Amino acid sequence: MNCPLCKDLEIRCLFYKDKALFMRCLRCGFKFAKVQTNANLQNSFEDYDEVYIQYLEDNVADEKNFQSILEWIGEHVNVFQAKVLDVGCGSGKFVRYLRHHSIDASGIEPSKALFDRYLCGESFYQNCTVESLSSQIEKPWKVITVLDVVEHVEDPENFIKALKKILAEDGFIFIVTPDVGSIVAKTLGRHWYFYHKYHLSYFSKRTFSWFCEMQGLHVKSWKNMKVYFPVGYVIRYIVKLISPRGRSSIARKFDRYCLPLRTGDRFGACLSKTGRVENRHYEER
Repeated sequence: MNCPLCKDLEIRCLFYKDKALFMRCLRCGFKFAKVQTNANLQNSFEDYDEVYIQYLEDNVADEKNFQSILEWIGEHVNVFQAKVLDVGCGSGKFVRYLRHHSIDASGIEPSKALFDRYLCGESFYQNCTVESLSSQIEKPWKVITVLDVVEHVEDPENFIKALKKILAEDGFIFIVTPDVGSIVAKTLGRHWYFYHKYHLSYFSKRTFSWFCEMQGLHVKSWKNMKVYFPVGYVIRYIVKLISPRGRSSIARKFDRYCLPLRTGDRFGACLSKTGRVENRHYEER
């Protein structure tokens, strides 16, 4: 088996969890999971658990989280004069937030289950992958957001190449993803809450920066992400960690409240085109 990033053959199996085999490349440090069935694309809506559905539905924390992302984008570009594409838009609520603020935003979602449930009635959404979109666009996007999506991707190389293809020459890509190199991830090991069957690609900042440079993209800035969560969501998540089939009878009472969490195990990266593709190897032994 080859590493999806550096193509090296020196792969170490780490552990098996949630019907997925987790591995690490000994050369570049990239961690990834192999699954027999890609639940991200093949699940029906009924297959998703209560915690994930709450994440997709409108909740009390959305306004604060979306405002924070909008401010981050505004540090690099006038988003009110740009065309925005949200890749892996899920239930589409970030796109709706942007459009409510008079921003020209649209979204794509590869999961048919999510598209049919949340997006099919609105013309500014498409049920497609970014790879298929990159073969048909005529005008590129100035702003592309990829929020909590990269970790769900099985083939990050083709994914990033497609993002670059649909990005305007003076455009920016804003990515948020779990940080496998964080202290929290290293301390919790296999018990890290981001290790599960839906997450297939895990980057550290170092590996992510190198990988982007290889594809002709440059990390202009990093963002230490602070995220607001409904208290009920946190309760449900903790219950699920303790018992995968467990349910909390009191969580609903706390859905109207939210709290900020800055755990240090997610990073944001703003990318721009470098104009060239690096032809060099990565060594992290």
